[in-house]
Amino acid sequence: MQSFYTATLRVVLLILKDYKDFLCDFHFNFVNALPDHAIQLRNMILAAYPSSIELPYPFLKDLKFDKLKDMKEPRILSNYETYLSISNLKGDLSNYFKSKKQSLITEICDKMMAAKERVNGREIPRSTVINAVVLAIAAQSCAERKQGPETAKKENLEMCKQIVLKLNKETRLCFLNCIVNELRFPNSHTFNFCLILLYLFIETKSVEI
Repeated sequence: MQSFYTATLRVVLLILKDYKDFLCDFHFNFVNALPDHAIQLRNMILAAYPSSIELPYPFLKDLKFDKLKDMKEPRILSNYETYLSISNLKGDLSNYFKSKKQSLITEICDKMMAAKERVNGREIPRSTVINAVVLAIAAQSCAERKQGPETAKKENLEMCKQIVLKLNKETRLCFLNCIVNELRFPNSHTFNFCLILLYLFIETKSVEI
């Protein structure tokens, strides 16, 4: 197993060096296929960035993340919306962004907590479903950030806060991990989730979070 893991690292490193767009475009599938403890492999996948962009030097004192020319929506070729069809999560999310009805947040949380998979004889949150919800929130939030008023931006931050507070311990950890997995190269999703994480730490007093 150790030899197999080392060989896998080498293959992924080769892909990261020569075909990073492939890792970048399908990061959803790769990350969800990995167990939680495969941190090094996950970091290699999340380090991939499109060959068409040039990464900024991160230690510049005057670096403004939201002003970078490459701050566009990332290309995601994984069909993550398939997982939103489970229990009509796609419909609930769409209805929430149209109506901002608070009761829909509770429904979304209940369906995420109900989505389970069995691994090594133990039931755990189904990360593909939760990660798909996270990506759907990102896509809609970024669309509203471009067009909507400041109040809509605040409402989307508050939505994530309410989700985190309403989820049970295991699902909350999975949800936060899925958010962290979207902190990748400079793009609108990364920027959006940076704001969400900062908002969570500032606005929530829960020690668990």
